[in-house]
Amino acid sequence: LDQVRAVGWGVLPVLLVFALAYLVDTVSWSYTLPRPLTAAWIRRLWVVRIVGGAISKVTPLLGLGGEPVKAMMLKRHDGIPYRMTASSLIAWETTNMLGSVVFAGSGLLAAMALDLLPPESRGPAIAGLAVLVVAAVGFLAFQRLRGFSRLLRPVSRWVGGRRLLRMLRHLRDIEEQLRAFYAGGGGRMRRVFLLSLVHQALLAFEVWLTMRFLGTPVTAVGAWAITAVAEIIRVGTFFIPANLGTQEGGLTLIATALTGNPTAGLSLAIIRRFRDLIFILWGLWLGWRDGVTAGEGPRS
Repeated sequence: LDQVRAVGWGVLPVLLVFALAYLVDTVSWSYTLPRPLTAAWIRRLWVVRIVGGAISKVTPLLGLGGEPVKAMMLKRHDGIPYRMTASSLIAWETTNMLGSVVFAGSGLLAAMALDLLPPESRGPAIAGLAVLVVAAVGFLAFQRLRGFSRLLRPVSRWVGGRRLLRMLRHLRDIEEQLRAFYAGGGGRMRRVFLLSLVHQALLAFEVWLTMRFLGTPVTAVGAWAITAVAEIIRVGTFFIPANLGTQEGGLTLIATALTGNPTAGLSLAIIRRFRDLIFILWGLWLGWRDGVTAGEGPRS
């Protein structure tokens, strides 16, 4: 706590870097939706993202509690069909997972090549990365092979019913939109992938900046490794609301291994939790405001 208090106003540039990373993430999502890239549209997506992100973090719904909220907000205020929002979110999350694989994998390899990670930390880190690789590649292959409709088709034949048949048609529409996105029309997937790497790089810069303010500086590769481990933990413990406990434990272990200071990682985790809390409260307030004014129509 003394270390965190010593940061003082230094938390402001840390928050600004995280806000910039959030903005980059919002721009990357915009490339999966059929709207021109304008400042007004990015502002709107920023609001939708921060509201959905807050809901996802505070609900025990496998990190997916905010996705229906995002779809509802875009449908209510912007007229975007649910199927289009669903396909955009799936494509965006999948491409981000691929970006995480590249960023986390290269970060861990660089840290091991420079002997920054102790031997006892390498095995768990590599195992976590392997799970992330399998999840990302498997989910992409599942979509390209029309896995959603393939799973529902036999069920619709056995059970029947208009509702299931209508759901099957919706899934096929979503799959067609996903196939068009992955086919590379306009290079949208490439842009989302590159922006996901920029987003991760900004998070690594946030770690580097925070550790300097804490008085336990790390190298750029060290910050890269910490961010890589944090991303692996985030994906691997998505079912835990806000990654409570797992984020603190992982950051404490990796930062202790890099700095030799057992309080450095916990202090870093506390500051990251503080900025998460600010964005959660901000998102919940924006969501409350959006719900109260739901009957007023789209905002200007």
